[in-house]
Parts: sequence; C-alpha cells; structure tokens
Amino acid sequence: DDNGRLRVAGRTGPLTLPARRELGALLIPAQRTHPWPERIPSSRFGQLPGDLIDYTPTEPLLVVEVDADVCFDHHRWRHPTGFQRIRAELHPMDLSPPRHRDNG
Repeated sequence: DDNGRLRVAGRTGPLTLPARRELGALLIPAQRTHPWPERIPSSRFGQLPGDLIDYTPTEPLLVVEVDADVCFDHHRWRHPTGFQRIRAELHPMDLSPPRHRDNG
C-alpha cells in the first residue's frame, strides 16, 4: 500500500494444474516472520460467515497478472480474481498501489 505494507487485496479462483505447477516452482516460502496471521478470516474477502482460511506465506517477489471485476471496496477485490499469467519481466517494486475508487 502507500505505506509500504503488504496487504491482502484478494484471492484467485481455482488454478489450473499447469498454473499450479508453474507458480509452485517459482514461489519461495517466507524467510522471515510474516506480517499476516496464520489464518485469514474469509470475511476479509467479502464472504460470510467469517470462516478461517489457511494459506502458505511466501516471499512477495513474484508479479502475476489477474483478471478482476470492478467490485473493489475496503482495499480489496470482493470477488475472486482470475490468474492470467506470470509477469517475469516485472518486480513488485515496479508496481505502484492500485488507484481505485474505494468505498472503504
């Protein structure tokens, strides 16, 4: 975000097996204490009830392109995004935080 914090901005829908393999080969497990809790409430993604979601923390070194709809509020996409491709030519520091009209 604008303050340099790593934020949960959304989730993807299910990945295809080839995408899982490609991403799995590139993701690096978190090397330091991760700033997020061990489990994230599903309400963070606009889902109720607030079940806890397991995830695997990784180093934020990979940029991917996703297809997202316009439902963006409270600093996150309300619906799952669709994984499109890995953007190996980009580094996360090349990106600026998204500028969306946000209701939250």
